[in-house]
Amino acid sequence: MDLRQGNITLREILRQPQARELLSRELPQFARSPLLGLAGGMTLNQILVHAKGRVPQDKVSELVAQLKAL
Repeated sequence: MDLRQGNITLREILRQPQARELLSRELPQFARSPLLGLAGGMTLNQILVHAKGRVPQDKVSELVAQLKAL
């Protein structure tokens, strides 16, 4: 998947069934969050800023690598 240097939106990522499944499996609390709909217009870079301290950096790096591989 082309993440466009982190400028892809969450909404665009979630349109891809494999990406949606990956995020649901790896971050189930994220997939069930009522804030998910509100974050749809945020870019991956913006989301990663908010993830700091909430999700371990190694997990974030792994997820980004897996998204790129899709």
